[in-house]
Amino acid sequence: MSKSRTESIIELASELLEDIEYQRTTANSQLLKASRLARLTVDEETLNWLQCEISGYKKLNEIEIGWLLQANRVADKEKGTYFTAPLGTIEANIETLKLQLAACRTPDISYQPINKFEHSPLSKALGEVRGYQNGISINISTFSRILTTVTGLIYGFVSKVHNEILFSSMAESIFEQYKSEVDSLLAKSSGDILTKIPSIYSRLAEGDSEAISQALTTCRRLIGSFADFIYPSPGKTVTIDGLDLDVGPDKTKNRLNAYVRERVSSDSRRDRLRQTLTNLWDRTSGGVHADVDTDEARALFLSTYMYLGELIMLKQPVSEAAK
Repeated sequence: MSKSRTESIIELASELLEDIEYQRTTANSQLLKASRLARLTVDEETLNWLQCEISGYKKLNEIEIGWLLQANRVADKEKGTYFTAPLGTIEANIETLKLQLAACRTPDISYQPINKFEHSPLSKALGEVRGYQNGISINISTFSRILTTVTGLIYGFVSKVHNEILFSSMAESIFEQYKSEVDSLLAKSSGDILTKIPSIYSRLAEGDSEAISQALTTCRRLIGSFADFIYPSPGKTVTIDGLDLDVGPDKTKNRLNAYVRERVSSDSRRDRLRQTLTNLWDRTSGGVHADVDTDEARALFLSTYMYLGELIMLKQPVSEAAK
């Protein structure tokens, strides 16, 4: 069975995090895996940066210079020069320099000059060797700083993707389970209104202004049809918690609040559901359609669905449950 995109992202991100944490692969290998991850997550900016780290920086435009600074690749700040070689080359240079340093040993001799003015061939040779060793050490330190910085940036990118996709996957799983339980119940209460949601939602994704108005009207109709189904008007005022509540046919909010009061014993949950209904009712009213943008319309659609789903899953009235 082929893996889903989400599964592929989680697996690749987990593997790459372990590669970095256990230092079990080369920097170039990590860059290639990170590039694949950036493609899977459609992160063009990170992908372009990773390509520069793989192939070297060539354009040196404003964007690339920003990446060079971010990666600690400054060679001479005053002259504005940078280390532009691919990260794989820098990593290889570090290993080569380490071998050169190991091969360049200072002889194990004890030498003290006769006076401070003495400059014998031996003292000159020792000075040159030590200077050479120092130069190699400085280069190793410089290149290692770049390698460590870039590896840290890769790790930060991968960690962010890993955590976000895991959260998204869990949220998606929870929502799908919730949705499967709610859909059939909402279909019974709302009839053909539900069949209109997919087309309106797709139009909302295109930024259709007319769809915004239709979406908000549909939210209102969903709430009204739902109220008629689960709490049809009894044709009289009802008393709940010592309060007389008008639950006539035109009192949709009152009927839903009465339904909640009969089934929820928690005051805080009652207040939350009542406030949610008030917010949805106010934001889907005809007078505010022009003030609602596409993003809010989509959010209101989802909020309406979640609110009605929570109500329809409430059990029998509190008084009956206590019997």
